[in-house]
Amino acid sequence: MIGQCNDNLYQLLAIASGSREIVIAKDSKGYTPSALVFHPTQRAPLPAVNCPLLAIGWGMHALLGNHLGPLCPQEMLLEHQESGLFAGLKSPMHVGSDLLPFPTEISAEYQCIGKSREGAALAVEHRHEKRLGLLFRPESLLTEKGLTLLVNFFAREL
Repeated sequence: MIGQCNDNLYQLLAIASGSREIVIAKDSKGYTPSALVFHPTQRAPLPAVNCPLLAIGWGMHALLGNHLGPLCPQEMLLEHQESGLFAGLKSPMHVGSDLLPFPTEISAEYQCIGKSREGAALAVEHRHEKRLGLLFRPESLLTEKGLTLLVNFFAREL
């Protein structure tokens, strides 16, 4: 279920996924996941999977083709429609990020579902496939209700 992650994200995913099995990338050879959370620590190609995908941080850049802009701040306000992935969450909400570049382009197959007050895409969703991208980190102490976001992902996509 997990591409790469840190301990905080792993713990939140274990709670959010309920009884679903958690698999770390190095252990996943020959395993077909029910969902993939892709959270590379640097620029990396998007894995070829046929399952719901949540791409976080550099993973979102892989979804969008790595069109890199200026660096985002570590703490931002995210505006969203309070539905789908953000169901039950108030807008705007505080989110925390690594010092990652903002994406400069979003292809027509993706739509922005969360943005900064300045209009930069912080969350995207594929229009036809179960693929979501978050520029911010749901496991960050700066992100409000990160666990709820992950619960919503598993509830919607599986």
